[in-house]
Amino acid sequence: MKIPSDLKIGAVFNTNSGLELKIVEYESAKKIKVRFTSTGYETFAQAGDIRRGGVKDPMSPLIFGVGFFGVGRFRARENGKLTVRYNTWADMIQRCYDPKWHDKKPTYTGCTVCDEWHNYQVFSEWFEDNYIEGFQLDKDIKIDGNKVYSPETCMFVSGKDNAVKAFAKNYKFINPNGEVVEIYNLREYCADKDLHDGGLSNVHSGKWKSYKGWTKA
Repeated sequence: MKIPSDLKIGAVFNTNSGLELKIVEYESAKKIKVRFTSTGYETFAQAGDIRRGGVKDPMSPLIFGVGFFGVGRFRARENGKLTVRYNTWADMIQRCYDPKWHDKKPTYTGCTVCDEWHNYQVFSEWFEDNYIEGFQLDKDIKIDGNKVYSPETCMFVSGKDNAVKAFAKNYKFINPNGEVVEIYNLREYCADKDLHDGGLSNVHSGKWKSYKGWTKA
């Protein structure tokens, strides 16, 4: 069998994604085994795809330099549309590793995704077992202040619960008895204590010196 000179074993090609692959075995023009240099992933490809740079490496982290598709049963699209599963994964990766996103949402600076969830297929397995339709992925309701997306720290929550978490923050006041009181969710605390959250908010911001005997700590 005559092997084309440019497809001999050891020949190196670059893909359209900028990845390098090497020919490691030649059976026919329709079945050539290649190995990607950066990940070691091996697959069979056709001569035309190799020459055109169309061979893909599912193990290469092309999503913000971190996320990769992996090898498995989960697709990114169904009926021509990106799935909720894929969008959830890609949005999570972006929130943690896209500098432009951090410019808009600086609270995500320093957030990371656990190593196993860099692989879309692994995340998808967890997603299948935990997803609740219409709910949102959350990383810090289980552990306050958590900055790591992982199976141990994440859960799906309703938009309402996520909004409460997003807008809640820690406050510190001195109550009418002179005691220091730390409050996490100001609106919820005031509703329980028959106080007006706007009054305490004005005290905290410095607009008012006191409200019903409450002052800022």
